[in-house]
Amino acid sequence: MSDEAVKALTTRRSLLVAGGVAAATAVASVSAPVAEAANGGAVLLGRGNTATASTGVTGTTNYPALSVTNLGLGVAAAFISKNTTCLSATTASTNAYGLYVSNSGVTGNGAALVCLGTNNTGALVSTNGDLKYALSVKHGGPGAPSKDSVSGGALIDGGHRDGVVGQTAGATVSTSGVTGYHLAGGAGVYGAGGFGLQGYSNLGGGAGLQATGDGAGCVAVSCEGVNGADALEVVGTGRVTGDLYVTGTIYCANPITTPPVAPAKAGIAAAKIQRRAGRTSSRLRG
Repeated sequence: MSDEAVKALTTRRSLLVAGGVAAATAVASVSAPVAEAANGGAVLLGRGNTATASTGVTGTTNYPALSVTNLGLGVAAAFISKNTTCLSATTASTNAYGLYVSNSGVTGNGAALVCLGTNNTGALVSTNGDLKYALSVKHGGPGAPSKDSVSGGALIDGGHRDGVVGQTAGATVSTSGVTGYHLAGGAGVYGAGGFGLQGYSNLGGGAGLQATGDGAGCVAVSCEGVNGADALEVVGTGRVTGDLYVTGTIYCANPITTPPVAPAKAGIAAAKIQRRAGRTSSRLRG
C-alpha cells in the first residue's frame, strides 16, 4: 500500500473516531441533569438552571406571556420558597383577577384550588373596599338540587371545632356577626343539632335570641313541636309585652296572679330591641 493510501486511511479513521467521540460527548451533555449557572444565558430544557439574578418575562401580546403545559402526570409548574412568599400574583385591571384558577374536569373529588395551612391558617382573605366582600362564594348549578343531594355555596367543616365563627365590631343597629338571607322566602339561617339555634347575651337590655316580624300575616317567632315534642319551653320568668293569643289550652301548675312589681324596665328594654330590629329590617329591605 502506498504512503498516500496509508495517510488517507489514517485520516479517515481519525475523523470517524473524532466524530464518534464528539457525538457521544454531545449526547452526554444533553442527557446529563447538571445545573447550568450562567447569568444572561439561555434557559436549558431538561436541566436544572441556576442564576444569581432575577429572570423576567415581559410580553405585549394578547396571549399569555409565559405558558407551561405538562401532558404527563406531574404538575405543570412548581414554586418553592423557603424564606418568603412563594408566589405573588397582582393585576391593576378593575375587572380582572389577580389569580384565576379553574378545574375543567368532569364531576369528581378534585377542586379548582386547594389551600393547606398545615400548622397555620389555610387561607387569609381580606379587602378594604366599601360595599365589597372579603370572600364571595357562589354555586352556579341550574335548578333545585335533587332530593338526597347536599350542595350549596359553601361547605365549612370544623372537625372538632366550630364550623363557622362570625364576629364584627360594627354598629349594633346595622351589623351582625352572621347574617343570612333567603331571597325566595325560605329560612335565612337553618340550624339542626342538639340545639338547632342557641343564643346568649349578658348585656343589660340585650337578649339571647331576638326576632322581629315585619308586616301583616308575619310572626316574629314560630314554634312547632312534632312527634310528641314540646313546641316551646321557658325556664325562668317569661315576659310578654303586648297581647297574647293562644289557640289551644293553657295549663298552669300554679294559679295565675298579678306580679307584685310591674315589669316596666323589661318593657323598656323590649322597646329598645324592637326599634333596633326595625332599623335592621329596613336595611335588609333596602
